[in-house]
Amino acid sequence: MKNKIKVLVFIDWYLPGYKAGGPIQSCANMIAHLNNEIDFYVITRNTDYCETNPYNTIKSNEWNKLPNGEMVYYLSEEKISKKEIAKLILATPCDYYYVNGVFSNHFSISPLRIIKEKQKIIVSTRGMFAPSALSIKPIKKKLFLSLAKLSNHFSGITFHATNAQEAADIKKALGDEVDIKLAGNLPQITNDKLYAQQIKEEGKLKIVNIARIAPEKNLLYALEVLAAVKNSSIEFDIYGPVYDAAYWKKCEQLATALPKNIVCTYKGAVESDKVMEVLSAYNLMFMPTLGENFGHVILQSLQCGVPVLISNKTPWHFADNKNIGADLSLDNKDDFIKTIERYHCLNNNDYKLIASEARQFALKYTSSDDLLKSNYSLFNIG
Repeated sequence: MKNKIKVLVFIDWYLPGYKAGGPIQSCANMIAHLNNEIDFYVITRNTDYCETNPYNTIKSNEWNKLPNGEMVYYLSEEKISKKEIAKLILATPCDYYYVNGVFSNHFSISPLRIIKEKQKIIVSTRGMFAPSALSIKPIKKKLFLSLAKLSNHFSGITFHATNAQEAADIKKALGDEVDIKLAGNLPQITNDKLYAQQIKEEGKLKIVNIARIAPEKNLLYALEVLAAVKNSSIEFDIYGPVYDAAYWKKCEQLATALPKNIVCTYKGAVESDKVMEVLSAYNLMFMPTLGENFGHVILQSLQCGVPVLISNKTPWHFADNKNIGADLSLDNKDDFIKTIERYHCLNNNDYKLIASEARQFALKYTSSDDLLKSNYSLFNIG
């Protein structure tokens, strides 16, 4: 039996956390798919995003084995320091270091400063160089990137881009000479029994939004669209942790003022392993996001047989698959309104055909051998 290679992973939040959204899911999916060839060791916090209480299912400041075989070291708040990170790196010899993110002091910046063999480091930017991401705290990020270039902070490392646009964003931020490997995000490993099981009643539509509640996810826009939908009976359920209280207050105010034909309910945050179960109870997933590096919930929705209504600011496009999804310009709310009205009018038989198409589309993506091979190639396997 050949020896498996060993990869040490750094990430601010990891399973069983879910409130930090996509980066947790992307990292966990990669580990679940590649663990036959790779032993993963993960260093992270012992709390979820915006939480102070440690997870009650783990032991802090020691290694924990998770169901997919990865070993995870959950640092308590008082132990999170450059000195402690350095001790763990020294005590955990590995073949590669995999850093999630760019701007985190302890889980991105410190590891790059500590690790001497930069050719063994892979940095996944997780969309942090996208214009929409750089527009948040732009002065601080611009200053960091300027200092990073002067100090050769990123010299010698390899960047993991999940699509061509992300690769272009990395080059725009750091220069054309940067080393980039392209490997798409891997899907969540699912049970085939998870699919849309509800009956689609003609003249009624059940819509869901699952995303963190923050301006970049554009929930307020979704509510504005629904406010303009007339003569249609719609249930709109919102799931996700509140990241921005002031923004959520604006959303609440608009939600309470919706016309009587739109019933809007906030359902709270949903754990990552329950997302597909939740999605399968709806007829349409609506997320007019300002930008996504991947958008796991989009793929998860299609895997459940639930069509999607999204903006054109994601890697997902449906010009040839208009039944199962629409990616529309945010400049024209009328297009969103008409799409909702179209799904609203479907009877159950027509909807079942669309659900089947959605699942086939998702299956084609998730069963791609090239997708798995490109991720293994990040670590020079295959």
